[in-house]
Amino acid sequence: MKVNRFAFSFGILAVLIGLIFDIFALFQTIGSTSSATGILWGSIIITVGLAFLSIDHNRIRYTCLTVIGAGLLYYF
Repeated sequence: MKVNRFAFSFGILAVLIGLIFDIFALFQTIGSTSSATGILWGSIIITVGLAFLSIDHNRIRYTCLTVIGAGLLYYF
């Protein structure tokens, strides 16, 4: 049971840090290479957090995957 609590708390923490990282990188300098790289790293952090969360609700999971996809699309 303690492992599940750790995985859930780590997943929440990673998703929050990824979102903060994405928002900060987006408004740092929109359209620059450093902003795109920051958003890419934020999307990767969110992906790791979602892997630890293993969310059952389809709406939340697909919304988070849309945010990740938008971040990756912004990078490329």
